[in-house]
Amino acid sequence: METIPSEIAASISCYVCLEDMKNLCLVNRQWRRIFDSTHYWRTLFCILFSANSQTKKRQNSRGKEEADEDNAKQQQKYYSTRIEWKRKFIFYAANPKQQVEFLLIVLRSKDHFQIQHIMEYFVDIYFKPIEKIDHAHNYGNTKPQQKQLSDGVFNRKDLINELVSALGSSTSDVDTMLWIMKCIRILSRLDCVCLLLSEVDAIDIMHTIMTQYRSLPEVQEWAAATMWNLAYTYNGIRQQIGSKGIIPLIIDAMTLYPQNASLQEQSCGALWNFSVYEENTAIIGENGMDVIIASLVNHPDYIPLVENAAGALRSLATIPSNASRLGNKNDGIKVLLAAMKRHTKVTTIQEQVAAVLWNLTSHNEENDLRVSEQGGIETLVHALKLQMNHENVVGQICGALYNLSFFEQTKQVIIQNGGIRLINQVLEHYKSNEAITTNFKNLLAKLS
Repeated sequence: METIPSEIAASISCYVCLEDMKNLCLVNRQWRRIFDSTHYWRTLFCILFSANSQTKKRQNSRGKEEADEDNAKQQQKYYSTRIEWKRKFIFYAANPKQQVEFLLIVLRSKDHFQIQHIMEYFVDIYFKPIEKIDHAHNYGNTKPQQKQLSDGVFNRKDLINELVSALGSSTSDVDTMLWIMKCIRILSRLDCVCLLLSEVDAIDIMHTIMTQYRSLPEVQEWAAATMWNLAYTYNGIRQQIGSKGIIPLIIDAMTLYPQNASLQEQSCGALWNFSVYEENTAIIGENGMDVIIASLVNHPDYIPLVENAAGALRSLATIPSNASRLGNKNDGIKVLLAAMKRHTKVTTIQEQVAAVLWNLTSHNEENDLRVSEQGGIETLVHALKLQMNHENVVGQICGALYNLSFFEQTKQVIIQNGGIRLINQVLEHYKSNEAITTNFKNLLAKLS
């Protein structure tokens, strides 16, 4: 077996700059071939890790002996620089599988300082690529990055076990705990990782953290974001989340921090995904509808939040009891219509709100009249005119108007607002789309 070249060992001990390391790793063929071996990478990393740990102990000891504040700051800067150089070296030159090996070494060390810095750099490297995956309920499209990132790299039970274990052991160190939460949140965008997290008590640990740090909105936000991802695909995980008491904690956080827009966005997204499981839908409908409506009132211009809140209400309103409850709320329908009027050019909001109105008016005569009295018909007809080219929006509006056409009073409002003329335009525009034309012909027949 080849030994590590003396030049590499020397580089470790004398602070080679990042540019030098790039030349060594990426230009020199001989070194690149040697570095392809995980064995060498692990050995190199262990040397770096060990050297930095010893440096920390020596520097801390010397600082106490001299009791010099300036010198202590200089020591901390020196140690942090070593960590910064080490992690850049790792993530700059190693491939993803080797990076996972390094993460495992750090996590198993139980050294919170090391873990925090490596997690921070891991988040910097991987946050944006994985963020491109759309986990907005089950109406989004999965981007190609998901398969690339999950293909045998992060789908490792030992890695997920160590991450969750490190999270559980770091609850007394908020900074380290937050960076681990961020890392888990990123990886939970991968379906394979969600399954692994559900098997290693991650939900229980998140429950403990949310309960313990109720006073820290940042902790609540990252926990909600992780739960949002976990509940994306699998009903089994949604059921776990509901049975382990996560839903009341999400609702509690929304109640405590109504002005925190990011927390409200993540929480509404989580409740939206939770509500796909029917038992959760009843729980959220009974206890969470008020906070979702309040988020729309408090943050009417924050588009991601409005999308998530409307999406959650859309899912909740599929149950007749929730539809009646939402219709009976003093501002429920009014707030939804206000969002539709305010964001006339945002297709996703138009679709979600129209879908909520469709569900609200299904088999509920009282809600039909409430929507009409609040100006809902005029809003829907206007939206149909503006969103003519967007099939999904047109389909949702058709469903809502069809429900509203069962009463003579509401039927006349549709006609008076130019509904028949607009329906004929839709039929001409979508003449090759059988589903759209069938639905609008049925609507036209109801209005005739």
